[in-house]
Amino acid sequence: MGRPIGDFASRLEPEDLITVARQVQSTRSVAEDEVHTPEGNYYLRRVLPYRIEEDRVKGVVVTFVPIDALRRGEHELRESEKRFRTLADTAPVFIWISGLGARFEFVNRRFADVTGRMAADLLDVGWHSLVHGSDLEAYLEACSNAEAACKRYDCELRLRKADGSYNWMRFVGEPRFEQEKLVGFVGSSADIQYHKNAEEELRKADRRKDEFLAILGHELRNPLSPIRNAAQALKFVNSDDKRLLWARETITRQVDHMTRLVDDLLDIARLTRGTLALRKETAGMVVVVHHAVESTKALVDTRRHNLKVAIKDEPLFVNGDPVRLAQIVENLLTNAAKFTDEGGNILLDVHREGHELVMSVAGNGIGIPQRMLSKIFELFMQEERAVRKSSSGLGIGLSLVFQLVSLHGGTIMASSKGTGQGSEFVLRLPLVDIGAAPAPFASAVPESGTARILIVDDNIDSADSMAMLMAAYGYQVRAVYDFESAILEATSFVPHVALLDLSKPEPDGMELARQFQEMNETKKTMLIAYSGYGQPDDLERTKKAGFVHHLVKPTDPESIHKLINSMKLNDN
Repeated sequence: MGRPIGDFASRLEPEDLITVARQVQSTRSVAEDEVHTPEGNYYLRRVLPYRIEEDRVKGVVVTFVPIDALRRGEHELRESEKRFRTLADTAPVFIWISGLGARFEFVNRRFADVTGRMAADLLDVGWHSLVHGSDLEAYLEACSNAEAACKRYDCELRLRKADGSYNWMRFVGEPRFEQEKLVGFVGSSADIQYHKNAEEELRKADRRKDEFLAILGHELRNPLSPIRNAAQALKFVNSDDKRLLWARETITRQVDHMTRLVDDLLDIARLTRGTLALRKETAGMVVVVHHAVESTKALVDTRRHNLKVAIKDEPLFVNGDPVRLAQIVENLLTNAAKFTDEGGNILLDVHREGHELVMSVAGNGIGIPQRMLSKIFELFMQEERAVRKSSSGLGIGLSLVFQLVSLHGGTIMASSKGTGQGSEFVLRLPLVDIGAAPAPFASAVPESGTARILIVDDNIDSADSMAMLMAAYGYQVRAVYDFESAILEATSFVPHVALLDLSKPEPDGMELARQFQEMNETKKTMLIAYSGYGQPDDLERTKKAGFVHHLVKPTDPESIHKLINSMKLNDN
């Protein structure tokens, strides 16, 4: 007190207190400044006019508030912001901060460099113009949903780069709050074009694999068809030579085995890409089981197995695809026959348990080690002892069974007491309760055919052998091997049925079908596709082209005979 103001003002920088005091006294205003000591202590200096009565200013009031802590906080904040910007600008991904409505408030240097824009141009919604037109709406919707739920979002979109090309980016935003209120998101965006390219390459490879399998199936089925036909033709040769019977049965059995392998491979390919479609209906399992038993009879008889089928004549209906259900039973019986020694016992038991159909296939064969039971339904899985068997197959049959059972809403389990003690497979399917059971399956000898059949196939052996077999059923048959001959023959022969191979050299069977539908002589001819290709899209193509059926090579001639007998043929 009582000391001149200059005594302490001279220790504060800037040394302008007296000047500022005079200005305040003359202007009657308040002055605030930041001052500091030589030692580095900071104060907020406030100079106010000192008023007395009658509103006269007689002097000034000076206060000093220490602000060292505030200064340190500001310094630390600036350093933190500097570190954040350095981190953000050197990051190999986009770093950004947005407000509500996907409005950017900050973007890092990489965002600007990759897009070829100034950072200021990308703020607010300026960056929206860089988003591919097909992706912006979905991104904004994802942001809106995240704002409404106050949750993170993860979205993929295509963003235009500086060179004009679009790259797939993954935008991930984490919500940020102020006083528990959502104010926007902080996020990062990574370039995922490499992953997209890799995914596309995988899809292409998968398509190439599927195309290869389809071609493989076709190429294997084409030679199998005349081989099977030749074996069937041997039935009509009168001979007491047992070698002839042995040759026919051997050829037929091996062709059937190869056909099943090809079909299983193609089915596994369809299952792995999710394109195998079930044609469900209310199927009677008594009929399905009898069909499967008859289909595997040749293999069982060859190995001299004692097959016992226990199935009651009771309502056993399931909602499923009869063809696939029969395939399940056939594969289980085939598996049992393969791994049961000659003369062994196989039991197929089918019965009802509550609302479930329970099917058990048991054999006293080589058994399954405990370590393999949990893996037995995996694709290409085979036990070491089984691999040594020449008829062990490719290890896809049980995997196919497992997936087909799952598609029907059922379960299947394998059990075995160990090596050499046999095995049992138990399948369960949900039953559908309807009326009485269908009549038991019985093979019937079809009546002789009287229709005219035209066979068109560039594989001469296949065409001639099929013609010979169909003629044996009483049909009038002509076989031709190219497009022009087919047109000429059809004009004079006027067939009731045309069996057309699809893969003939151009023009192919599809074009021939179109020509037949335009010709007066063949407008009413029933067209049957006969091909080594049997993928779902192949069947759809022939259906749209006007074929009434699509048969996949090799096909049993008796099945073709039954099919023709079931058709209402037009007498042209």
